[in-house]
Amino acid sequence: MLRPFLNVGSETDFKLLAAWLIGCFHPRGPYPILILTGEQGGAKSTTAKVLRSLIDPANPLGRSSPQTEQDLVIVAKHNHVLAFDNLSNIKPAIADALCRISTGGGFGTRNLHTDSEEVLFDATRPCLLNGIPDLANRPDLADRAIIVT
Repeated sequence: MLRPFLNVGSETDFKLLAAWLIGCFHPRGPYPILILTGEQGGAKSTTAKVLRSLIDPANPLGRSSPQTEQDLVIVAKHNHVLAFDNLSNIKPAIADALCRISTGGGFGTRNLHTDSEEVLFDATRPCLLNGIPDLANRPDLADRAIIVT
C-alpha cells in the first residue's frame, strides 16, 4: 500500500526504505541513517515527508541542517526522527554527531550561567537526510547509511 507514495528507482530501493521504516519503530537503536539522493524534482523531500509522517509526525516534517552539534542535540531531544531536507553538504562535525546519534552517543556542554557544571545528553535516533549531491562522503557516515535514489 505504501509503494505508490514513494518515488524510488527500484524495488530494491523500496525494500530498503521499508526496512528503514520498520527499524524506526524499534524502541532503541542503533539505527541506520537513511540518505535520499537524486536529481532536482525527483520527490526526495516528498518521500522524506511521507516516511517521517508515518513515524514521527512532528512539525516541521523536514528542516534545514543544524549549524552546531548543540543544535543537533536539541533537535534530537524533541524528535524521534531527525529529518533534514534539501542538504547541499554536511559539515564534518555534524556528520560525526549524526553518526553518534544513529548508533548511540552523548554530548556534554557547560550548564548555562555556571562555570563548572555540565549538562549531558544521550540519545539514539533514526536520521533521514536528503539532497542532490553525495551526502555520505565521509567514510564513517557512509558505513552507517542506507543510500536510496
